[in-house]
Amino acid sequence: MELQFLKYCTIGKMICLFAIAFLLLVLPGCFLPELPAISFGDDSGSREDQNNGGEIPDLASIKVGVDVYTDRPDDKITAGIVVNIFFYNKNSEVIEFRNIPFTASIEVFGYKDEAGLLTDDNPELLWKKEFTLDHSPGIMELLQNKYIRIPYSEIGSVKERELIEFGAVKVTVNTSSQGPISGMKLSVPLIPVEVTRVRLDEIK
Repeated sequence: MELQFLKYCTIGKMICLFAIAFLLLVLPGCFLPELPAISFGDDSGSREDQNNGGEIPDLASIKVGVDVYTDRPDDKITAGIVVNIFFYNKNSEVIEFRNIPFTASIEVFGYKDEAGLLTDDNPELLWKKEFTLDHSPGIMELLQNKYIRIPYSEIGSVKERELIEFGAVKVTVNTSSQGPISGMKLSVPLIPVEVTRVRLDEIK
């Protein structure tokens, strides 16, 4: 009798497990909306190609992010800055896209010190260039700091820029029928800095 009871318990557990698996694997596909694919940049994403007549869908604003990069992974001194452009709709939601051509005019302004970022209304224009792109930054481009790279040597040598160590980056975006839409990032380092890397085997 006891063995028969255990047998029924085992069968009951198996039925419960199959029921849970069915709920987790089958039913979500019937009721949950399809999530948008994430673009990984460099044509490695899974999002379908977009055209939309040359317009970035629902574009309302942009934000500018600036990081630094090194020429080689083991370099200890930065080689330049990386400019990332993030696109937003009117609900402040990020827009991801590719194969939609647009131009990004990037201006780098210089200040004598960080205080000038707040008090100087007439900063010096150090560098300006227009880029033609066709996609928002993908995950791998963000992780590897490869979206728009600007070497310090293009901005000008430290000696030519005297004591200008800090700056601001302004980006103006235009598509065939949208723009200009601008954004600015302050407190941008314009001189090489030492990179601090932590080795995993050094963490105790």
